[in-house]
Amino acid sequence: MKKILTTLLLLTMVCVMIVGCGGSTTAQQYLDEFDQDELNSLIEDIRAAGIDFEITAQGDTLIYTLTVIEEMDEMFLAIMSEAMLEMISSLIEDEVLSEMREFGIENPAVRYVFVDTDGTVLEEVTFD
Repeated sequence: MKKILTTLLLLTMVCVMIVGCGGSTTAQQYLDEFDQDELNSLIEDIRAAGIDFEITAQGDTLIYTLTVIEEMDEMFLAIMSEAMLEMISSLIEDEVLSEMREFGIENPAVRYVFVDTDGTVLEEVTFD
């Protein structure tokens, strides 16, 4: 349970960091404007909780890929995935996408991908 809460808190912090980046026309330019040191520090904290986290960009889409790096019970993984998705979905829809539009990205999207240790995609949702 502690891992879920830690990961949720850190993931929320990463989403909040995204809000406020500006002057971009592609998701990659938007991503490049992050404070990379702060972002890398948060990603390391998420890794310490047993989840590898990567943010990439493809066209107008930011892609959040969370990969489990420690073996976990299937039920625990399902609960973790659902909790993370529920927590970040409103933040992405209410804040991140509107900020991306405001800063010149015409068709912004955020894709959330949650992957098991064996590479199986457990959850994939695109917000646009």
